[in-house]
Amino acid sequence: MKKFIALLLAVMMVAAMFAMTACESEDEQKGDDGTGTNAPAGTNASEGTNASANTEGNDGTEPAGTDADTEPADTEPEGSEYDAMAPGDNICMMEDGFDIDEDYCASWENVYGIIDGIVPESSYAATSGEVGGAYGDWGQATTNGLTNTFTLSLIWDEPVTVDGFGIMFWSDKSADREAARADWLTGGGTDFAADYTIQYLNEDGEFVDVTNGSGYGVEADVLNKTTFDKVTTTEIQITWNKLSEDEIAQLGGEDAIDWDAHGVGIFEIEVYKAA
Repeated sequence: MKKFIALLLAVMMVAAMFAMTACESEDEQKGDDGTGTNAPAGTNASEGTNASANTEGNDGTEPAGTDADTEPADTEPEGSEYDAMAPGDNICMMEDGFDIDEDYCASWENVYGIIDGIVPESSYAATSGEVGGAYGDWGQATTNGLTNTFTLSLIWDEPVTVDGFGIMFWSDKSADREAARADWLTGGGTDFAADYTIQYLNEDGEFVDVTNGSGYGVEADVLNKTTFDKVTTTEIQITWNKLSEDEIAQLGGEDAIDWDAHGVGIFEIEVYKAA
């Protein structure tokens, strides 16, 4: 009996050892998740996953926070107002970087009225206020030292390239051009200039005449245009004479003329950007 019990115990011990050996072998063949891959800890190599998920999104796009989502904004400076204008545009209409300087303007007139974009159909106006204001140099000679010659300058902050000019005069005498001029010569008032020149400020800081100028009109009811060889400058200067040499002689000479009673009126001035 004792031998039978001892044999039974031996058989049970052998069976237990065999079972333990089989479990260890199965554990080596399976990973911790039971998939049988035995992938090392910290990886994501399970079937159907992306092994590079730590660097890319599951859809193949770059993950948030990469350069694809944080491209630098366009920092190129915007062009200037002048640069945005096309050839032939009136650059006196620039809102910034442009100004006017003049010898004299009557206190009741508005020199900036000449760049308001208003070009009336008629050169006649009883007062410049009828068209929103304009330039006029009628005044008191005893306080302003007025003469026959006047100058007005158009000034830009940065160099501009131009090849044309336009000017419209006004008169408070009559809608009839010849009657207006005759009345103005003897009775005074505001009328057209007899003539004018156009100059530009060159690189040496000197005012010189534009070349190959064509136009210089003083016609009524139109914007008189003059074209010239294109120049690059920061200042255009217009100089006009109230009376021609013949008119001065007709009125008895320089000393006989009451200059303060003879004024010139300008409705609008334009300067055109060159190509």
